[in-house]
Amino acid sequence: MKSMILINSLPRHGGSLLARLLESHSRLVSYPAEMPFTMSKYEWPDLTPYLESRDLEALLEKLPLQAVITFSRFGGGTLRYQERTFKLNYEEFLSSLRALLKAQASLTYKSVYLSLGEAFFGAWGAPDKWHKPGVDFLVNHCASACFFDASHFFKEFPDGFIIQTLRDPRAYYTSEKKWVKRGRRNIRDNDYEFLVKHCYAWRKAALIGIQNQKHYPERYLTIRFESLILDGRETLEKICRFLGLPFEDNILTPTLGGKPWYGDSSFGKFEGGVSRRPLGSWVETLTHQEVSFIEQWQRDLMTHLEYELTCRPSGELSFLVRLWVNFLWSAYYRKRQLSKKYSDPNRFKTLDDKVLKVLCLLMKR
Repeated sequence: MKSMILINSLPRHGGSLLARLLESHSRLVSYPAEMPFTMSKYEWPDLTPYLESRDLEALLEKLPLQAVITFSRFGGGTLRYQERTFKLNYEEFLSSLRALLKAQASLTYKSVYLSLGEAFFGAWGAPDKWHKPGVDFLVNHCASACFFDASHFFKEFPDGFIIQTLRDPRAYYTSEKKWVKRGRRNIRDNDYEFLVKHCYAWRKAALIGIQNQKHYPERYLTIRFESLILDGRETLEKICRFLGLPFEDNILTPTLGGKPWYGDSSFGKFEGGVSRRPLGSWVETLTHQEVSFIEQWQRDLMTHLEYELTCRPSGELSFLVRLWVNFLWSAYYRKRQLSKKYSDPNRFKTLDDKVLKVLCLLMKR
C-alpha cells in the first residue's frame, strides 16, 4: 500500500458517491464509511509525542476508534445496507491494530493510518482486497476535512492525493434542508439563520478548494459534483489521470463491499448506478428569496465555477452590505472557535442567535 487518497468535501457534496465509484478500481481500496483522522473532522491530530514515545495506548486514544465502534455496532453488531449484511469484529480489529503498530520499527502518521486501514479491512472480512497485488491507495472519505490545513496531510503523505467535490450552492442548500427534515427537524422556507450558516460553510470550503488546487496542482484536485453525474466517464477518466491510474469501466458503477450501492442521498434510495434526480431539484424546492440570497452572496464563486445564475445582480449598496456580512460572520466564527469556552457549545447558543439575526437583517436589505 503506497499512500492515501483523501476525499475531503463538504457533506452533501457527492463525496460518498465518489468513494463508492473509486472502490471498484482494481488498484484502490475504499473505506465503506467515513473514517476521520480523529473524532474531530476539522482538526489535524497532533500524534508526534505518542509516535516518538511509542506509547501505544495513548496513541490509540487519539485515533478515531469511536468511529469504528459506531460502524461495528450499527444494526446490532453489523452494518445492514439494502438487505445485505457486512460484519465487523471490533475486538479483532483492535487486536490486529495493536499487533501491527508494535511490529513497526518506527511509527509515523502514514504507517499508523495505513495500519488502521489494514486492521479495519481484516476485521471487516476483506483482507484479500487489502493485500491484493497492485493495490496502491487507500481511499478515505472524510466529510469537512477540507477545513484543516492540507499542508499537514501532504507533509505526512507526500505521495498522497486530495480530491474535493464542489456542488452548486443552491443544490447543496436544498439537500441540507431535505436531510435535516429527514431527521424530523423543522426547517421553514426562508429560514435565514439556517441559510447564512450554510452559505458561509459553502463559500469557505469552495475558496479552500480553489486555493489548494492552485497551490498543489499535482496533488489536489477539485471536481464539480454535477460533472460527476452528467459526464461520469469523462470526469472519472480525469481523476484516474490525476492519480496516475489506468481507467477501468467498472468504476462507472458505485459499489459498497463489492455490492451495488443505492446512494446516500437526501432524495431517497436509487436503483443502483448514478442518478440524475438530485440535479436541478432546487428550482422547485427553494423560494425566490432563498435563490436570490445564495446567488448574491456567492455570485463571484458561482461564476468562477461556471454555474448559471438566475437572478439579476444587486445594487452596489446591497453588494457592499453582503461583503460586510461575510466579513463579520467570518471574524465572529473565528473568534468563537479560538475561545477557550468553545468546548461548551451551549455557552454560545444565545450569542449565535443574536449575531445571526443581525446578519440576516443586513442580508434582507
